[in-house]
Amino acid sequence: MATQTVRQVQRLYQVTLTGTASLLLHHDNIEWADKMDAWKDDPKNKGKSKAGDDRTPAFRWIGNCYSDGEHLAVPTDNIMRSLMEGATMVPVPGGRSGKTFKAQSQSGMLPDLPHWKLHTADGLLIPIAEVEQLQNEPDFAKHLEAVEKMGFELNVKRARVQQAKHIRVRPWFREGWKVSGIIRVWDEKITDETLSAMLFYAGSFKGIGDWRPSSPKTPGRYGTFEATCKRVSDRKA
Repeated sequence: MATQTVRQVQRLYQVTLTGTASLLLHHDNIEWADKMDAWKDDPKNKGKSKAGDDRTPAFRWIGNCYSDGEHLAVPTDNIMRSLMEGATMVPVPGGRSGKTFKAQSQSGMLPDLPHWKLHTADGLLIPIAEVEQLQNEPDFAKHLEAVEKMGFELNVKRARVQQAKHIRVRPWFREGWKVSGIIRVWDEKITDETLSAMLFYAGSFKGIGDWRPSSPKTPGRYGTFEATCKRVSDRKA
């Protein structure tokens, strides 16, 4: 008897997120942290940094950036996390009491790329090469000037870490920032309306980036967004 291959139908959606609040980037970059430790331990840099102050060295903030290798970007892992949190507010029709789309939001759909390019409110893309050139600039004030010319800012803020207050620096994109890409959906229960609901709750109540409403340790008002979702095609996987 011949074996019949079942091909899964995928629905492709063009999704665009537009910031309703400023976005703060905070990449938990292990490789960069190791580089900063090596810089601090280098004898020639003795006395050039201050514990708990991200302005020393001046380029420390660069490690908080995400990129797709060409431009600053947002990891779709972060977007999927927000969608999962939004999906907890979307009940499964006909499911048992309290059952939501949380699990299916992670098992039944996937973005097309690991990063979506980040546009400023003015529609600009920021080349990562321009950002990385600032590693040669020791004056933090000049970093502030340089990034403003690129189209974004640096958020400098005191944050409590245990019993001490540290100065944190985060790449800061004003309200109106935008990311866009394709999400592939193969779970039949995730309808057009269900995906739109997940995006609505994710954007309105969860957000992405640092100090977002759903941040487990330091919730804040950043990273919320409005989403548009348009079904563009169906294909068999």
